[in-house]
Amino acid sequence: MTAPTTEAPGLRRRVRLETLGLFLVGAALLTLWSLATPQWSSPDAPSHETMAYSVGHGELWPERSDEFGSGVTSNAIVVVPQGILDSAASAGCTAFQMDVPASCLAPIGPSEKPGEMLNPAGRNIPTYYLVTGWPSTLVPVEWSMAANRAAAISVAALFLALGLGAAMRVRQRGLALAGCAVSLTPMALYLGGVLNPNSGEIFAAFAMAATSLAAVKVNDPWLSRVLARRAMLAASFMVAVRMLAPGWLAIWVAALVVALGWPAFRRLAQHAGRWVWAPVVAVVAQALWTILSGVRDTQTTPQFDLSLLQRLELAREHIGADVMRQQVGTFGWLDTLMPDDAYLRYLTGAALILSVLWLRLTPRTLIALLALALAVYSAPIALEALQWNANGPVWQGRYTLPLTVMLPVLAALGPERAPGLARPSGNAVALVGLGLVLLASAHIEGFYTLLRRNTSGITGDAFDGPWESFATNELTFAALVLSMLVALAALFVAVATDGRVPLRRMQPAPAERPAVHDRPTLEQH
Repeated sequence: MTAPTTEAPGLRRRVRLETLGLFLVGAALLTLWSLATPQWSSPDAPSHETMAYSVGHGELWPERSDEFGSGVTSNAIVVVPQGILDSAASAGCTAFQMDVPASCLAPIGPSEKPGEMLNPAGRNIPTYYLVTGWPSTLVPVEWSMAANRAAAISVAALFLALGLGAAMRVRQRGLALAGCAVSLTPMALYLGGVLNPNSGEIFAAFAMAATSLAAVKVNDPWLSRVLARRAMLAASFMVAVRMLAPGWLAIWVAALVVALGWPAFRRLAQHAGRWVWAPVVAVVAQALWTILSGVRDTQTTPQFDLSLLQRLELAREHIGADVMRQQVGTFGWLDTLMPDDAYLRYLTGAALILSVLWLRLTPRTLIALLALALAVYSAPIALEALQWNANGPVWQGRYTLPLTVMLPVLAALGPERAPGLARPSGNAVALVGLGLVLLASAHIEGFYTLLRRNTSGITGDAFDGPWESFATNELTFAALVLSMLVALAALFVAVATDGRVPLRRMQPAPAERPAVHDRPTLEQH
């Protein structure tokens, strides 16, 4: 029998309005990053965007090809209009050439004549491409890629809203939101503004981590069920779009069991109800697709003949500071780095916020956090070492981001030593506030760097060059700065007022509480 809830109709209305509001705000922020990112200038854009068009038009199983291209033999032939192919062919004019402005990219033409493309992403599971590619059926060819990118932004914004909405429902929501802000690096937001399965995977992982933790922290039965089901939805989507995601899910489940304990983990599963089977189905579907599609057939002849120990050492050297930096801000085709000072400010701000969160956590949560950090470091090394002989060093920082974003979320929403409504100390508020200022400044400088690189080259001017964003560079940059300032002010107020927020919206009155019974080789780009 379902336990009664307090103010259920009002709570439900607030949760839905909150989710909608956060979705709109998130979509607006990701759209700003998208406006600063021209067509074909994001990682492997020709592969993913033509794949989305093809799948969106019903080509769920493209013709397989064993022809070697883009570093793999697991290619497929996708059919898209010639107007798109001609435009996509110009991507090489800026890729890996940071001094070349994006004005050299050819616009998408009106030609609807079918053309074929050897696509290295053509054997990827079509889930993400189907979700983001269907809008291209509603508009002319010239607008098809923009429509698909809008769908990709909506997907990322939805999971961003689910994750932030979960953080807003716990007791010290200011600190929870500040921790979540650490997860949302400039690189994550940049990827959220483009069409790439990695984007959906990252934001789904963020939502899964936040909602699964919040589901056990809130006391309202209805809200716990909603959050648990949202966690299952996010986990299912994450697993269904990328080949390595089942591994990330397994690592997160292990971290949850350690942090929460088995009884609390069981309650999470009970809150989810039948939805708990959705990630299981997604894992099975991903495994079957991986086997049947041949997506892992990456090389016919190995490039190296090294022992496992040699490969592990080489992978450890490769996956070091550079790959970490890529998770914070290395845009485009790994050719546009955030300035050193912005990168260091981001790390410093993250360290300040996490240091405050660290002191609040239970020993079990700290152990889970350390284990998760070890997985973030070691899993990419192990995965790259396993395939090194075939393709050498191919791991990019963004591949690890789905796992990395879970770390600050666990620190922000994990079980605390003394859960309650005590206000953070003045020193804690000051440290978190300073950390948020540093994060915001790093976001602004990273955005400016991206805008400048596309406008006139990495050493040019962001506001005077041969390329300009759809909304003009000045307006786009001003909107980004304003959004960062508003977010900074809102987060600081939330942190400063933690412990003074009424709980009626978060849990039932005591008398009504229910009794307790109980590179391409690994991911095809």
